[in-house]
Amino acid sequence: MVGLGYGFLETFAITAAASVVGVTLFYHGGEWFFAWVESKRKYPLRKKKSSARKRRLIKVKRNFGLRGLALIAGLISIPLASLLAAKYFRNRKSTLTVMIVSFVSWALFLTAVSTLVKNFF
Repeated sequence: MVGLGYGFLETFAITAAASVVGVTLFYHGGEWFFAWVESKRKYPLRKKKSSARKRRLIKVKRNFGLRGLALIAGLISIPLASLLAAKYFRNRKSTLTVMIVSFVSWALFLTAVSTLVKNFF
C-alpha cells in the first residue's frame, strides 16, 4: 500500500484494522468449528500411539506456546495462525488478545519496513 502512494499512518491503520477483523473472524470461526467437530464425534477417541513426530510437536507447543505462535504469526498467515490458536489455546482467556496484539505489531513492523524501502529507492 505504501507503493500505491498511501502514507505510513494510512497504511498502518488499514492493515492493522484488517488484521484485527481477520484474526477475530478466523479465531471465533475456528473455535466454533472445533467445538462442532467434537460434538459430532459419536465415539470416544481411541488412545493413539505415540510417535516421534507427535512428541516433537507436543514439546514445541509446551516450550513456545501461545507466545511462540504469536511471534511467528506474521510469517505464516492470519487464517492459519488464528486456527492454530483456536485449536490449541482456546481455553485461555488471553488468546484472542495476544493474537490481535501480535498481528498489529506485525502490521506496524511491515509497514515501517515498506516505508523505509520505498524511501530508500
